[in-house]
Amino acid sequence: MFSSNRIIICFLLVIFSTQLFAADCEYGLNLVADNQYNEAIDYLIECCDSDDSDVQNCLALCRAYLGIDDYDKALSISESILIVAPDSVDAWYMRAAASLAMGSRDVALESLNTGLTYSTSHIATLELLSGLLLEDGDNQKAYGLLIQLVRSGGGTPPVHKTLSEIAQNSGLWRVASQHWTDMMSMITPTSADYLTAGELAIMAGDLEYALLVCTNAVAVDSTAQSLVALGEAQFATKLIPESVLSFQKALELDPEMHKIHFNLANAFELSGRYEEAEQEFELYILREPADPDGYYNLAAHHVRLGNVLLALDLLNDSCDLNPGTIQPHLLRIELLEQTGDLENAVEKITDLMEIAIDNDGLLAKKKDVFTAKIEQNRAMAEQGKVKLLHIMTADSEAVKVLQEELVAGADFASLAVRFSSGPTAAEGGLIGWISISQMAPPLKEAIEKLGVNENSPPVYSGELFHFFRRIH
Repeated sequence: MFSSNRIIICFLLVIFSTQLFAADCEYGLNLVADNQYNEAIDYLIECCDSDDSDVQNCLALCRAYLGIDDYDKALSISESILIVAPDSVDAWYMRAAASLAMGSRDVALESLNTGLTYSTSHIATLELLSGLLLEDGDNQKAYGLLIQLVRSGGGTPPVHKTLSEIAQNSGLWRVASQHWTDMMSMITPTSADYLTAGELAIMAGDLEYALLVCTNAVAVDSTAQSLVALGEAQFATKLIPESVLSFQKALELDPEMHKIHFNLANAFELSGRYEEAEQEFELYILREPADPDGYYNLAAHHVRLGNVLLALDLLNDSCDLNPGTIQPHLLRIELLEQTGDLENAVEKITDLMEIAIDNDGLLAKKKDVFTAKIEQNRAMAEQGKVKLLHIMTADSEAVKVLQEELVAGADFASLAVRFSSGPTAAEGGLIGWISISQMAPPLKEAIEKLGVNENSPPVYSGELFHFFRRIH
């Protein structure tokens, strides 16, 4: 009877001790979940060492050692787990984390990639591996992992922000804009967040959305920067009067933000307020003398007004400041052709071909055309002929305007279209190659005094006033 009672008591003690052991393990797991790593270790060591230990207990112990930066023990436990559970993605991840902390980057990468062969949705693995790939500059693979991370439920705001930045670096503006929008949907956006969204939307061509988010930026924080962004969105959506007002308000708030003069000048230009546009362009160049865009835009302004010589000077400045920007070079060549300065145009084309790839051969073709014209011009000059532009008018008031504008550098051909009553007005006054001997004496005398690209004073003959420009 006594022996029987002892057996029962021993059995009950075993059951009770087993329950206590299980309770200690569960308590240890809860401590790890609460990030109380030192306390958890005392409970989990025995749980992990026992013959019938649960892998989860060992994983928790490994996580606790990582939590207290004891990487040697974490690495050892993770490798022990992998012996019995080689498909444990958690163990592969913890082996990677411990190895990385100990400076073994290659082992970490190998562990993470192995873990992904067992599961492509392990969030911690995806996060750590994508981060390492970004550090290595392998943005394409990192992007793919981050997309998988989002699909696996790890689409946090920082992840969407990183995805957007990767897309921006690749020029994928619409994709970048969508990722940024996803990021903002998960947070309370700041004015800066809205401004970035606006810039990306403009680059993506989603102008209505750009206008919306820039309006939100101003509502959150009505700074000069926000108003400039709103003005740019309004400008892009052709709300020009509204953009002028936004830029003017921004300038009132921050007169030292020189960019506003540039934006305001372009808005004035499209509004037909050319005098104000010119003032703003000149203010911008005065404050930002090293920006080639200021010179280029002011040059385009003067081209629109017919001030070709002024435009050429500004284009020279723009090209000198940034030789690699092609558009100013092309406009300069166009104006040199317009003024008849083909030798200079050929020289500039040759320079441009050294810095720009002429895939379609257009520059080479243009150079050949100019070279042929130069040879033709030389042949005509050898015959004693000159090539002229001509303005004729009976209006003495027009003569005064013409003199003033020519002195100011206005384009002779544009003035011919505006003021000449002659048959060649529509062609900018071009009368082509002529022999001076064929001209009436007063006109002949005036033309003989002209050098190439020089304008004559008004010459009165045949009850009309005549102006000439020699272009060859």
